[in-house]
Amino acid sequence: MSLLVHLAGKDLTSLLQNPVLTDNQREQFYGIYPYLDRANLTTNYRSTQEIIRFNNQLFEHILQTKKSDYPFLAEVYQDYFQQTPTSSLEGGQVEIQMSTQEDWLEKTHQKILEFHEEGYAWGDMACLFRKNDLSGQLAEFLIARNIPISTSDSLLLSRAWEIQVLVGLMRAKAYTRQPAYLIGPLSLYAQKIKPQLVDNLWLPRLTSVQNWIDTLPFWHELGVQLPDSAHSLYSQVENWSHALGFFGTHGRTEYTVSFLEFVLQTTSKVGNHLTDVLDEWDKKSNSLSVQTQAKSDAVTIQTIHKSKGLAYPVVLLPHLHWSTTPKAGSKVWMDLSSLDEPLFEVESAERGTRRLKTAPLSASNDMLATDLQEQVIEERTQTYLEALNMLYVALTRPEEKLWISLNQDQLKENTIGSLIQDFLKQLEPEENGGWIISKGIAGRLKSEGTTKSEEMQSWIPLAWKKLPGSPMEKLKLRRSAERFFAIQSADQSKDRGTKIHAILAEISSKEEVETVMQRAVLAGWISAEEAPELRQDLQKWLDMSDLSPYFAPGLVVDRERDILLPGGKTIRPDRVVYFHDRTVIIDFKTGQIRPNYIKQLQTYATAFEQMKFPSVEAWLIYLDEKLVQKAYPD
Repeated sequence: MSLLVHLAGKDLTSLLQNPVLTDNQREQFYGIYPYLDRANLTTNYRSTQEIIRFNNQLFEHILQTKKSDYPFLAEVYQDYFQQTPTSSLEGGQVEIQMSTQEDWLEKTHQKILEFHEEGYAWGDMACLFRKNDLSGQLAEFLIARNIPISTSDSLLLSRAWEIQVLVGLMRAKAYTRQPAYLIGPLSLYAQKIKPQLVDNLWLPRLTSVQNWIDTLPFWHELGVQLPDSAHSLYSQVENWSHALGFFGTHGRTEYTVSFLEFVLQTTSKVGNHLTDVLDEWDKKSNSLSVQTQAKSDAVTIQTIHKSKGLAYPVVLLPHLHWSTTPKAGSKVWMDLSSLDEPLFEVESAERGTRRLKTAPLSASNDMLATDLQEQVIEERTQTYLEALNMLYVALTRPEEKLWISLNQDQLKENTIGSLIQDFLKQLEPEENGGWIISKGIAGRLKSEGTTKSEEMQSWIPLAWKKLPGSPMEKLKLRRSAERFFAIQSADQSKDRGTKIHAILAEISSKEEVETVMQRAVLAGWISAEEAPELRQDLQKWLDMSDLSPYFAPGLVVDRERDILLPGGKTIRPDRVVYFHDRTVIIDFKTGQIRPNYIKQLQTYATAFEQMKFPSVEAWLIYLDEKLVQKAYPD
């Protein structure tokens, strides 16, 4: 915005004649020229008068106190002052509190509850952060306390220690001759689950690990019987997750489920080798997160950057702190061509004298005393401006209420928190140690808003729901790409037969119907409204005398398992039930009865007979036609 304001006060004709501009940039400037009205760009049409007044006072204070250190501020922010339109509402609230690492989550939680009690819907509120590290902590904290949230990038999988352990195990399996990969997941798991075991004696013992077998005694010491093999990579990772307690005992189920979804899709679409999944993880790990279902009535948690252009009745800026100087240890590429330094020259007979033209260097205070001072100042200036711009964006998102908590452990110089704290020194704090800049009017100032949800559980994503049974009960996810896409298309087409087919493919016995139905609803395969009728239909099928014996508890069952035949052909029956004296193959079909289905089942049965399975039978179940037909033997 500051750039547009700056352009509005300049001669656009001379600007467009600048040879530095590309044709595309000129076209963009022509496009925005009709909108470069100074009044429009400097007027805050969204916020109450009290919020606008606070923003103006804060930035005026920053400009006045920092103009000697940063002379450029006055020019850059010459139009920072927000005009208040005549339509602006009165009664807005601005409150600032201090927080610590120990209490900032609970303070934010309590403030959200207060706003909700005032009449604001969950969807009226947004918690904004500079980066995702704190937003992920708040998302987990609120979910655990039944506060509905909407977030797309706060719950990154790569930050979850459980996923780091699973990825570490995969790397250990892929690179068995590299001890570092073998030791990594062991050490991390021990520090999280049994920190008392990790001492000066236990860790050095890990240096004896040279292969996968060497790690097993250490896993045993941690109480883990680590499975070593499975028929697929997905099953291997799932088995590890159960053994490590990542379905609720020691880890967070939501992260485990999301990671297993990633493994499933990668093995289905890319490849089933460890290196295929690891390569895909390396490409996508920074963008994969636990997804919450999109609901209008949920507290938004997102970065300030993503909030640009948006507005919320209530904005919370929890545990606010970020640096106004380059991050310690960070480096930027600097131009070395102006330095007369022999060390930057290399002589060779073939190519003569060559100079090092650029290098990554730190923009630290020490560099201000070098000949690169100008470039260092420029980098520090850009960082300072970016920090202020993020603050400006955050403070102009709220419509009615603004709540800020400052990280009192990070109020050192050169932070945004210190700028706000310096402003607060001219004000009297409240008895609780906070500052009420404007008390405002309790409750909503505007009548419109998001309707409160009456179903408090509808917004919770799959993994955050507790399934019935033991915490260690096996969570059966989608086992093949084909069934995954079938379920998705079924949800869109409302095809009852296809949905029943998908659910039956998940069930090993009648006892699992309720669990699978709940998971199907929570995962979005079917809607909560249609679940009761589908459950009734399922029960009718499973109670049929021709079908019921094959869904009894305790049977040995394969569901959609690929079977490789001599010659390289693969078959995949929907269900195979193994008795000691016979073998029953079952296939579920939707749509009309077709003769080729009989031939398909006969092919399956013949293959099983050739593999010496006893007394093979094959049955066709037409879900739409509600028909059970024996396909083999005739």
